Amino acid sequence: NEHETVYTDFLSMPLDKLRNAGKSFLFPQKNERILFICDQTLFGSLKEGFALTERAIYWKAQLQKAQRIAYQNLRTVERQKDWLHLNGQFFNTNPSLNLKMLKLLKKLKSLHQQSV
Repeated sequence: NEHETVYTDFLSMPLDKLRNAGKSFLFPQKNERILFICDQTLFGSLKEGFALTERAIYWKAQLQKAQRIAYQNLRTVERQKDWLHLNGQFFNTNPSLNLKMLKLLKKLKSLHQQSV
């Protein structure tokens, strides 16, 4: 039970929020299935946040540029104080969710390394 707003049903979510995510940080490839989108803005505009797809993680933190890392290219997932570094890039949600994302991304990294 996190405080962030998470969208999994993209047909019922507000179109303006989906559009904002698409302009700001969520640039999936054709036929890339989006699993969920997490809004990390103060007023719910979805101009900052992160999303997981079947192939990659996409995110945009405040005052940072948008980032994307495909799971197959995920080399390092490290905890740094209260945030994470993904391939050396800053990623942050909240301390509780960061820990969950750390475990999930390490597992995805491991799964992709085993399949190679």
